[in-house]
Amino acid sequence: MALYNRLRPRRRVARSRRASARTYSLADLLARQPRTVQKVSEYAMLRAYLENSPELRRVRVTSRTFAALNSARIGPDNLENYFRTRRLPRHPFVPTFLTVKSRYVAHRARLAAERKRYIMERMRALPTPVVDLVRYLGYLEEYYSTAGAHPVWQRNLFPATKKKVDEYARLTPTAWIGVFRTHLELLEKNYRMHSTTTTESLIACFVLEMVPTRIPSERVPPESVKSRYRLLSLRHHPDRGGDAAAFRAIKAARDVLLSSDF
Repeated sequence: MALYNRLRPRRRVARSRRASARTYSLADLLARQPRTVQKVSEYAMLRAYLENSPELRRVRVTSRTFAALNSARIGPDNLENYFRTRRLPRHPFVPTFLTVKSRYVAHRARLAAERKRYIMERMRALPTPVVDLVRYLGYLEEYYSTAGAHPVWQRNLFPATKKKVDEYARLTPTAWIGVFRTHLELLEKNYRMHSTTTTESLIACFVLEMVPTRIPSERVPPESVKSRYRLLSLRHHPDRGGDAAAFRAIKAARDVLLSSDF
């Protein structure tokens, strides 16, 4: 399974809403183009076509037709049929616009693919417990959500930009605890099934590098907690040159899991 699919829970596609009865002019179409499109040489040509053609200025299209034009979903092979069924004038405006917009759409798709690849590569390079808990929290929210979705995870935890994933790459284990705690507190506010006990237990599992795999999670066996504590406490004990704060966090995590029904 691709790393992207392992890290990102499945998203349900929302049902499309009914098309609006509003209509749009070709001037509306040009006015709504991004600056990148407006800067190309053909854009001035499109404006000239519109200014010099009363027939084009009279055209009104439905929201569905507007969306099809604006997303450049109409291929050259279907253009003649589209002129006829949508009652559009056979004018160079439409094919010229589609050529310009299809280039822009393809460029944006390439950028999105590159961004997605970069994000996934950076996420894969994070410590294993971090990646495991990020993935787990996405599926946990799907379990809580009646729609089987993960909006809180999508908005607040999984990085959508290069800048965000670069920030993640610089976080210390202590900083990750803060990130996960903030996210888990948001789950508490949004889902009644999620409790403070679950938040503290998941943080403890992360500290002890024992991120659960089952949803809902079962109680971690005490012998597993003690074994993991012994291993990590030796690694982080101040007498062995370890970090005192990390050692205290490990001890606190052990106590949480031994006293919890999580």
